[in-house]
Amino acid sequence: MELPPSDLSRSAALSRQGSALSRQVQTLATELTSGLSSQPSRVNGGEAAKLHITDTYLTRLQADRAVLATADERFGAARRTLETIQSEISPISAGLLAATEAGDAARANILAQDASSALELTWSGLSTSYGGRALFGGTEPNLPILPALETMLTSAKAAIAGGPADSAFDTLQTFFAEGGAFELLHWGGGAAIEGLTLASGHTVGQLPTALDPAFREMLTALVGAHLSQDAAVATTPEAALALQAQSAEALITADTNLVTLTAAVGGEQGRLGAIDTLLAAEESTVEMTRAALFSADPYETAAALTEAEARLEALYTITSRLSRLSLSRYL
Repeated sequence: MELPPSDLSRSAALSRQGSALSRQVQTLATELTSGLSSQPSRVNGGEAAKLHITDTYLTRLQADRAVLATADERFGAARRTLETIQSEISPISAGLLAATEAGDAARANILAQDASSALELTWSGLSTSYGGRALFGGTEPNLPILPALETMLTSAKAAIAGGPADSAFDTLQTFFAEGGAFELLHWGGGAAIEGLTLASGHTVGQLPTALDPAFREMLTALVGAHLSQDAAVATTPEAALALQAQSAEALITADTNLVTLTAAVGGEQGRLGAIDTLLAAEESTVEMTRAALFSADPYETAAALTEAEARLEALYTITSRLSRLSLSRYL
């Protein structure tokens, strides 16, 4: 003979049902407030593949935007560095050329000293890193891409000393030329990096390396002006003035090329910003599509909430009555 359930077991069962109904009411209330279903598979008729594709695409868009954000910061840092270098050498180039053409050795020497300061700034700028990676490095951006400035200058002076007489500037041009001693002995940044193609199909350009022709020419001019003050290189005032004149002409060309290079870096940064704007709009559209997959019908949800609340209220009433009945039995 089957025994009737005890009051304790009946109370436990009612408590479990009450907890389940309370959770259901809370879930339905959240759905009604947010408009999002807690069971997207039920809303979508079990189309999990559609949700997976949407999430995957959204993840790729977000990854592309993260890459673009990093690239934008690097291009911005590089542009500011180039602008700082340019602001330093622009006043020197024209003034130095005018001084040498006028044969004003005193003025030329003062501007050559300014060129020495500009050389230190330029060397430091080309060695700049951002986020632990060299801005103007190549495939080896984590290494010191350039040695100490004095190390390079010592090497340049040795090359001039070993070169033909009265051809210091020509020797410097060879020193900084492609395949020259500067690249072979002092460059640690590796080869230039190719542009990056994002998952969305857009491309991200790369910053120029310190081996860019504009930088090589600028370094040639600045080092020439700097070494014109070294008696071991320019043994006579006439030799110093001649070296300063050649350096001034090269510096004017380098200044123009640097303006072009800075504009190119700024243009690429602007292009990346435009791409990010497009991807942001696309991400917003995908997020709306995804939200639609999770949306809950407000009328169905409201009806279900009303029904669940009624069941919960009825359960509380039954539980209360059974409690009073149990108490009367006990008395």
